[in-house]
Amino acid sequence: MRFRTTIILLFLNLLVLFFLIRQGGSFSSEPSRNGESAGVMPFPLSEAQMILVEGKLAKETRQWINRDGNWDMVLPVEWAANPFAIRRMINSLDSLNAGVRFKVDDLEDHGQKLTDFGLDDPSLIVKARFNDTEYQIAFGSPTEIGNRIYMLSPDEREILVVDSNTIEPFVAPLEDLRDKALFPIPLFEARALSVEFYDAPYRARLTRREDQWFFDAPVSAMANEARVHSALGRLIGLSATGLAKDEASANPPAGQPVARIELVGNRRNNTLILSELRIGGEIVDDFYKARFEGSSTSFILPRTELDLWRSISDSLRERRLIWQDPSKVSKVELIRHRSDARPDSGTIRLLKLEDGVWRVFGGVSGSDPMPYNGDEEAIAAIVGRLEDMVVLEFVSDNPSDEDLKRFGLMEPLWTIRTEGEETLEIRVGSLDEGQTGYYVQLTGNPSVYLVGVASIDGLSVEPLDYRERRMELYPQDQTLASWSLEAAEGSGGWIPVPGMNRVDLGSLNQASEEDPLTMAKKGIGALMSGFEVRGFVTEPFESTGCLYQGERIPWSFRLSGFVSGQAQEPAFVVLLTRRLSGTVQLGAIESNGVSFELDQTMVDLLHTLTAKDDLPPEYALPDAGDGLIDPEPGLPPSDDGLENGEGEPLADTGTEGDA
Repeated sequence: MRFRTTIILLFLNLLVLFFLIRQGGSFSSEPSRNGESAGVMPFPLSEAQMILVEGKLAKETRQWINRDGNWDMVLPVEWAANPFAIRRMINSLDSLNAGVRFKVDDLEDHGQKLTDFGLDDPSLIVKARFNDTEYQIAFGSPTEIGNRIYMLSPDEREILVVDSNTIEPFVAPLEDLRDKALFPIPLFEARALSVEFYDAPYRARLTRREDQWFFDAPVSAMANEARVHSALGRLIGLSATGLAKDEASANPPAGQPVARIELVGNRRNNTLILSELRIGGEIVDDFYKARFEGSSTSFILPRTELDLWRSISDSLRERRLIWQDPSKVSKVELIRHRSDARPDSGTIRLLKLEDGVWRVFGGVSGSDPMPYNGDEEAIAAIVGRLEDMVVLEFVSDNPSDEDLKRFGLMEPLWTIRTEGEETLEIRVGSLDEGQTGYYVQLTGNPSVYLVGVASIDGLSVEPLDYRERRMELYPQDQTLASWSLEAAEGSGGWIPVPGMNRVDLGSLNQASEEDPLTMAKKGIGALMSGFEVRGFVTEPFESTGCLYQGERIPWSFRLSGFVSGQAQEPAFVVLLTRRLSGTVQLGAIESNGVSFELDQTMVDLLHTLTAKDDLPPEYALPDAGDGLIDPEPGLPPSDDGLENGEGEPLADTGTEGDA
């Protein structure tokens, strides 16, 4: 069976060959150029300045013009050409391979003429212009056998038998031949955009300068790079819903334009004209009729995509208020002005010295304390707060004096200045009526913005809010040898907490057991070597206790540290309140005159060592010789330690290291 099929196929091939030879064909032995049959195309079609297609198979005349490498369709409509369709047409002829060809002059010898091949009235003609010369290729009838078609060479001397697929790119549907994208300018090439709506007067212009987009109108301002790219991508990617039928005229039908959108590239620009779309005299609300300036071809575009451009000065505008490198900021000045609601005005100045250390000057009115070393993290948080200030609303770009008075900017609540690569000044006015933000204005810029409440309410002119939180308890050239913890007793004195009368850090380091109490004792010593607090209390130091949330909290503990070579007198003393909550415990250093909140780690370690002693105790001297402290008079001591008011024993910390 297989052998019989092979014989049949061989016979059919011989029959086709015989038929072609009888028609007068001869196989060309001429060398090929770049894989193409020599003499088919006198020049590469890709170098043509014009391509025109006409004939019965094309249905209508089609023409493309090459403008500096960009192909545009000019017939039957004016439109940017589909680059893929153009590439298919060019490749179809530039790589044309004719397996059989014969000369026109030999037709008469065989009793034939062009009519026999459909070339007297070609079904398709492709013309190409190169410089001042125009070439033409004609396609006639299909061959009787095989998927092939007769073609007349550009010099009209030869008839070629080529694949019928050669003509497909030239007769493709018109919809496939025009570029799907509305604007032929790619995103990376766009450098300017103008938008103008006439029905609700609005005009905006954007330009790209050094890879950054800026508004030139209606206000001079920076645009948001990501938003501009997204909007341009949507505009360039717009596709026409269809072509709009116009009256037979050189110009589009009369009608007032609604808008004008111009996109400028490096080498060309396109201007889109929008007008109302009418069908049967009725306006179609969901679509615009559009055309490019200088073109008579009208098409249909969705209204929702284009109405977005009515307010791009708000939607595409950069909402970050301040642009500066935080690492380059060397000075921050915060001025809180006196007002009816806030009489305690003041000024804080944060200055970065040449050695990179921040210094804190100023304070509330009437005080100018000695400068502090500034806390780098706290100051960086303020600079970061300004950098992250986001515009909630662009209130006015040309406010009147009455507007500025209404926004509270004539007598601002705050003035904020920063110095770095440039000097910036921000004036903070009143809260908006809805209390969603503050009105602000930058010096040198008339625009008024609304910024979030959190951006302003976190500002402070209290110097302690910016003071360095790491404190030196003893000279750096000394070593902490031991420490002791004492508790306040009812008569106003101090008595040792059991097991912590004198904790020798050297002995602790040699201890083999790592129980929680031992680890807590070692941790206290480590924290005092690099003592850091959470924050400072603004009230002045008082020996009776610390004022916290309107209540005077008495000092309940005294932590003393001893350095090597000075075992008798403590190098420092830290007063401590009881633990007020799981996260709050207060302390003070009398010699420095400063009170503070303890760091969370210190709070946790002290709680481990004192157990219930961090509740409000009243200590009384214990019975002679028992070495214990009764937190509340009248409660008998236990064998394991001291019972508190709830009947629970205090942690027995042992006597290791006691003096």
